[in-house]
Amino acid sequence: WSLHLLHYPPVKHNPKRVPIVLCHGLSHNNTYWDLADNVSLARYLQRRGYDVWSVSLRGAGQSTKPTLSQIRQLFRLNVSSLNPKGIVNRRPGLLRMNWTVDDHINRDIPAILDYVTGQTGYGQVVWVGHSMGAMIMFAWLGMHPDAPVQSFVAIAGPMYLERPANDWLELLARSASITQVGNLTGGTNLRAAVGVLAGNLIKTPVDQLFLNESNVEPDLIRTFYYKNQDDISPGQLDQLLQYVKRGHFTSYDNTIDYTDNVKKIKVPTLQIAGQLDNFAEPGFMAVIHNRLGAEKKQIRMFGKINGYRADYGHDDLIIGRYARDEVYP
Repeated sequence: WSLHLLHYPPVKHNPKRVPIVLCHGLSHNNTYWDLADNVSLARYLQRRGYDVWSVSLRGAGQSTKPTLSQIRQLFRLNVSSLNPKGIVNRRPGLLRMNWTVDDHINRDIPAILDYVTGQTGYGQVVWVGHSMGAMIMFAWLGMHPDAPVQSFVAIAGPMYLERPANDWLELLARSASITQVGNLTGGTNLRAAVGVLAGNLIKTPVDQLFLNESNVEPDLIRTFYYKNQDDISPGQLDQLLQYVKRGHFTSYDNTIDYTDNVKKIKVPTLQIAGQLDNFAEPGFMAVIHNRLGAEKKQIRMFGKINGYRADYGHDDLIIGRYARDEVYP
């Protein structure tokens, strides 16, 4: 497997600042952090002297992914799979049809950490993960307390859930087989194609799990669906559906309880929550905050009740109208 990293060298190098790794969530890729010049956490950090590395996990972006997924992208006129540099550099995905979240944890994370520390000469990184990109680092740190991670920012990282949850998470839990069949036949590309054409004019209840669309500019939603949607593998989806059913994030074979392991994490951790996040609800994130073994830990919730201009959802913590002014700092 090949993993693709976008490098944003600091505008003015500050040797005291260790490199930052940005890691996207499920069905996203590394363009999530850089959708537009004024909605780009990657460039925001770069301009402030940080050395930023934005990764696409396996199955996403310009990393190795199934050839079928690359073909599906063409239905929304996304031709990034034809990028000559990507074709030359990434390993082919014809026979690479499936992977689990455990593969991100046990294979992708160490490869990323080894590469970035090797390229930069720093012994540690700051890991900034969104959604699944936060979940996998929670899992990694719970098993590797001495990992080369100076600090960890978990943005909307769901690690704990009490049932019954909201109606749409309950529907996912009850209809797991139907969800898997829908994912195999259509992937994320039908919704992505509709989003490219219609922006936020067409909304589905599932969208409400991940976006407060009133907090995202319509044109940016089109860009989001055009650039940033990737297929979900059967193994990824199955493992995350297990989480929704059980309320704990566990290994695929159910031998490791990653949620329980957060008590072993010693790395300074900041959790960022959205008041209107229906997938990583603030109350459940607070449970993880209380269980964390880290001495230095914080949780920040972004909503109108705390004086912010919007009630933030799952994705708009990074791509929202006011995220650059309120969340990035």
